[in-house]
Amino acid sequence: MPDEDAIQSANSSEQTPPAQDAPRSNEQGKLSTERKQRRPLQGQTRSKQIRNGIKQVAWRLTGIWCWLHFIVRFIWGRDVFCGFEGALVHELIKGLTTIGFSPGNQTILPSILKIGWLIAISGFSLLELVIVLPLYVITFPIDMLFLLIFHDTLKSQLNQNKTKPGLSPPRSKNAPLTTMGVTAFVGWFLLYGDSDSRLALLIGVLFAGGLFIIRIYAAFAYARPVEGLKSAFIEGCIRFSLQSAQEPLRKLNAGEFKNKIEIQISIKVDQIFYWIILRLTLMARGKRGKGRAALLVLLQYTSNLLLLGAVTILFWALVVRMVVLPESLPLTEALIVSASHVLPGLSPPPEVHISLWVEAFSSISAWILFVIYAGPAASVFPTLQQAYIDMIGGYYKMLRATAVVLKRHIKLLNDALIRP
Repeated sequence: MPDEDAIQSANSSEQTPPAQDAPRSNEQGKLSTERKQRRPLQGQTRSKQIRNGIKQVAWRLTGIWCWLHFIVRFIWGRDVFCGFEGALVHELIKGLTTIGFSPGNQTILPSILKIGWLIAISGFSLLELVIVLPLYVITFPIDMLFLLIFHDTLKSQLNQNKTKPGLSPPRSKNAPLTTMGVTAFVGWFLLYGDSDSRLALLIGVLFAGGLFIIRIYAAFAYARPVEGLKSAFIEGCIRFSLQSAQEPLRKLNAGEFKNKIEIQISIKVDQIFYWIILRLTLMARGKRGKGRAALLVLLQYTSNLLLLGAVTILFWALVVRMVVLPESLPLTEALIVSASHVLPGLSPPPEVHISLWVEAFSSISAWILFVIYAGPAASVFPTLQQAYIDMIGGYYKMLRATAVVLKRHIKLLNDALIRP
């Protein structure tokens, strides 16, 4: 008879592999879970790379086109590209007329398209539109020259930065809906404000209604508890300033500057950011800084109230023009009719008769604007002002520290420029 110990050892050896497979199955489950969690992040990274690529191409095309205008005007004394732009605008107007969207003010269409292009490629960011994009266009030839000369170095540096945490701060996920809505509505109003086409008026009504909903939703922020206030503009200035100062200092420590011209360019760029940071620091300092913070709250509240009132009046003016024959009711009279139902003390023209539902809903929108929004928002004014004062106080310390860092970097670059 076989030994019982041998039989038990054989049975235990047969049961051992499943026991070893259990950790493997757990590891496989963890790997599959990690892969599932990594897929959305990979999709977000890929979409971000596509957006950045499109934005990069748009910025470079803008720089090329602006410098072509400047060079041609400087050499020939006239801008020959204006004729090409005029031909494109003429074809665009013909296409819009074909589908029933002929602009009423065709002369301002090129300017509106250019301004809309600049606002779009800057991502509806005031900082990029006012500071970053103009600097990029002004220094575009120098930037392209450095990109061609130091392409490999810049590429390796960017690849290193992608692996370092904290270099790209998280951006707000909220789209700039107000800026987009205001831009679209102002562009439409300048082109089609006096149009007699009901289809064009319907587009304007949709723009105005969407903008009103966006601002009403944003207006309730004044009635919510105030926590974690941030200024994207100030944080953007600090971030861009520090990033612009870190790379020249790294190149200086590594001895990668080829000549003194590169050092001079880095000094000029740092001086520009230092001037901006210094102005912001002085604005946020002391009692005047607190007073400016309180004034900022008042301006935000007033501007939002005025914007809501203007959008409401324009919305119902366009609705009135759609209800009544657009040919028989000019925009000015429609605005008076709309304002008489939104603002107290105004009487509508007696010869204009509108539907009962227009009168009712315009009065309801005015009640929402002045009763539901204006009252509660004004009641939390002291709390909101104190929150903004605390926010400005915190940013003052950050701005002062950033100014000190920039000044130190500029001094180091100047010392390197003096050395033989």
